[in-house]
Amino acid sequence: MHTTEFEELAGRIDALSHALLHVAAELEVMQLINAPRLTKAWRELRMCSQGTDLRRESAHTVLSQLACLLEQSRSHRDSRSEPQLSGSRAHY
Repeated sequence: MHTTEFEELAGRIDALSHALLHVAAELEVMQLINAPRLTKAWRELRMCSQGTDLRRESAHTVLSQLACLLEQSRSHRDSRSEPQLSGSRAHY
């Protein structure tokens, strides 16, 4: 695979990953999915026996990274929704 082909493939995979995370986060905000259960499933998922060991390990790594990113997104949303203190008065 040439560098240009690799970069194009990597860009496509990145776009799909971002789209998946965005959809999952939106569904979580709308309370239509249980995101902690989803991230747990992503971490526990083992790819079928097709492909090489490297391919399966790579897929597992990416799913684990996606789980971490979704959890970070949740944590960020949660921290933004907490009341912020400004000076000596709290704004609620």
